[in-house]
Amino acid sequence: MEHKIALITAPKSKTGRRVVELLQRSEYLVRIASRSTRIKFDWEDENTWQQAITGVDSAYIIIPPNLALSNMSAKLSRFIELCEKNSMRRIVLLTGRGEAESRKCETVVLKSDIPATIVRTSWFSQNFSEGVFLDSILNGEIVVPVNGVKEPFIDASDIAEVVYHSLLDESPDNHIYEITGPELLSFKKIAEIFSNNLKVDVTATHIPLDTYLSELAKFGIAEEEIKLTRYLFEELLDGRNEYLTSDLERVLGREPTSFQQYIESTRRSGAWELLSIEETNNGY
Repeated sequence: MEHKIALITAPKSKTGRRVVELLQRSEYLVRIASRSTRIKFDWEDENTWQQAITGVDSAYIIIPPNLALSNMSAKLSRFIELCEKNSMRRIVLLTGRGEAESRKCETVVLKSDIPATIVRTSWFSQNFSEGVFLDSILNGEIVVPVNGVKEPFIDASDIAEVVYHSLLDESPDNHIYEITGPELLSFKKIAEIFSNNLKVDVTATHIPLDTYLSELAKFGIAEEEIKLTRYLFEELLDGRNEYLTSDLERVLGREPTSFQQYIESTRRSGAWELLSIEETNNGY
C-alpha cells in the first residue's frame, strides 16, 4: 500500500506538533521540515523548498509570527507555484483573525490550482502555558496593554484537529474555517479563572502600550519583536475580534474546548507545577 505524505512546517510549534501526533496515528506518513530538521525548510532560503515538498500529497503551512513585518505573501506565492508544479493535492494554511497580511496570504493560496483550506484562529489558550503569558501566570500578574477587550481563546488541540481533518479532505473545494473558543474572555476574567482554579492570586494589570513596549526593551527584547508586539496589540486586540463562530462545531461535530477545560487538562500535565509547589508550601 502506498502511503500519502503530509508536510508539516513549524513542526515544533503549538499546533504543528499536535498535528504531527494526530497524523502519526493515521495511515499518513509525516514529513516534518524546518530550519532544524533533517529535511530543511526555511522561508528565507528558497533552495530548501523543493526537497521539502517532493513527493508530498498535502501540506500544513504555518505563517511565521513576524509576517506583518515581512513580504510574506510574495514568498508564499512563489512557494505555492512550486507546490502546483509538484502536483500537491491540498494546502492547509493557518492564519490569524483580523490580520491584513494574513488576508493577502489567504488570497494567494485560494487563487492557486491546489484545493485549499484556510484555518483562521483566535488567540491560543496555550499562550498561558506554553507561550508569552506563562511567566505572567507563574508570577501571579498578567500585565497587558489592553483594558477590557475580550478574546475567544481557542485550545491548540482543537486547532490541530481541524487541521488534521482538513489535510485528509479529498474534496476539490476550498474551505475557510474561522474557529474560536466557546466564550469571550477579558484578561481580568482569565486572571479570576486562574485564581479560582490554581488557588493562588493572579491579577490582570493594564498599562499603556508605550510603557509596555519600553519595559520589553529594558529586558533586552529585540526591536523586531517589539514592533511585532505593537502590531499585535494595536491591530488585533482592539475589539474587532470580539465575536464567536460555530465553524469548529461544523467541522468536528462538537463544541470547542472551554478555557476551564483547558486549565484542568493543562494543570494535570504539570505546566504550572511551580504554583502547585508554592500552594503546598503555603499550607504549612
